Amino acid sequence: MRALCIPHLRLQSKSHRRGFAIYKARPRQFEEDRKYPIRSCRLQTKKDEGWESRLLSSQSTLDNRDIGLLAGKNAIITGASRGIGAAIAERFANEGARCVLVGRNVGALTHVKEGLIGSHKIDHAVKVGDVRNLEFWKEVARSERNVDILVNAAGITHYTALFTTQPDLLEEVVHTNLMGTMLSCRSVGRLMMGKKSADRGSSQ
Repeated sequence: MRALCIPHLRLQSKSHRRGFAIYKARPRQFEEDRKYPIRSCRLQTKKDEGWESRLLSSQSTLDNRDIGLLAGKNAIITGASRGIGAAIAERFANEGARCVLVGRNVGALTHVKEGLIGSHKIDHAVKVGDVRNLEFWKEVARSERNVDILVNAAGITHYTALFTTQPDLLEEVVHTNLMGTMLSCRSVGRLMMGKKSADRGSSQ
């Protein structure tokens, strides 16, 4: 949190209320009633609050605009059924992107997709398959011809000591985390290169 704060602002404590982080701040040498940009967030102070400031989440900023930074973009996100992949999909959708959710659990993917339906009214897609399967990526390439962004968030691990881990589990990790990423980049990268060439040709 220290890296996100403006200079000369010392955070004293924090608490949470309704999804927002409330920070007790003590200013040193800056004016009152000013807004300080912090990446995609804003730190607002008010004189009558006794220098109590609120760090607004990026979501509140997104709700106040109609067009996001990724409007008109198509993003394929692996590992989108939960965790980091689902969080990235949510943020991309809030920014106006159309998300193609990739994973092996159709129920979890559908649940994430339903949560993406917001003010932008975008028709997001679900692709159920194994990222380690080349045929799966060929099918994705056939159905999704226009891709702008690829996020490889799929990954697995086994919480055991290396010298006690069975070889088949090690192979599973390598095939998913390494080969899955390489196969997706290979297939989707070709689509991106083809789109780049087409865009360059149309501009001439």
